[in-house]
Amino acid sequence: MLLITQVEQNKRWAEHFQETFNQPATTYNFEAENAQHEFGVNTGRITIEEVKIAIKSLKNNKATGLDEIPAELLKHGDQPQVEEFTALFNKWWQSGTVPEDWRKGAIVKLPKKGKTSECTNWRGITLLSVPGKALCIVLLRRLRSAFDQRL
Repeated sequence: MLLITQVEQNKRWAEHFQETFNQPATTYNFEAENAQHEFGVNTGRITIEEVKIAIKSLKNNKATGLDEIPAELLKHGDQPQVEEFTALFNKWWQSGTVPEDWRKGAIVKLPKKGKTSECTNWRGITLLSVPGKALCIVLLRRLRSAFDQRL
């Protein structure tokens, strides 16, 4: 069915990406008291070195998230900036919450080959906050380290 108005098109795109991206919820209880010990994940304070490594690993010349902060801005920062990010990451790590902007992403649709009037001939990419990505890199490195130690 051909959708004429922008409102109808946006509604259909929202439906399409909800169907595409929504996955079943995890069944593991991450709230259990022994979960951190079971996996052996470092739950201590985030270090300056971890933040430096995370920022260095960000890719240049990529689209920014909703906050419009590019990776290059973080990479060209000096020691005080790294220290400030470390303090912020620790604040959010200890509280268990991260800024709302870091939990949101903007979905951009890109055409694949084929008839572009069909939703299945488009793919969506999600643009996320770059500082949020840096925090995720720190946490993923900790998970990887714990996993590697178990092997």
